[in-house]
Amino acid sequence: MLYTLFAALALSTFLPRFLPLTLWRNRDLPGGVRVLLGYVPPAILAAIFVPGIVAPDEVIKLDAFNPYLIGGLVTFVMMRVTQRLLLSVIVGVAVFYVMLRSFALI
Repeated sequence: MLYTLFAALALSTFLPRFLPLTLWRNRDLPGGVRVLLGYVPPAILAAIFVPGIVAPDEVIKLDAFNPYLIGGLVTFVMMRVTQRLLLSVIVGVAVFYVMLRSFALI
């Protein structure tokens, strides 16, 4: 039963990605569709990260004492300024950890 469930879940995530690629393999997408598809990855990442940053305890917390928000903002700004992903993530995590330690949240 469990393997059947895993197989069904695997197919339900694989097929919606695979079928459009196979059906539209030899076709050119219109320019507007290409532009819209370019916004899909940032939108998905925002949908994943923003709730955890803005509402870490399932309550919206937009203040200077939210280490998730400050760490995320520092990471974002560092990435925009330096264009170096690893450096940005390290600095953001360090700011997050320092805020947690300073406010004794851990």
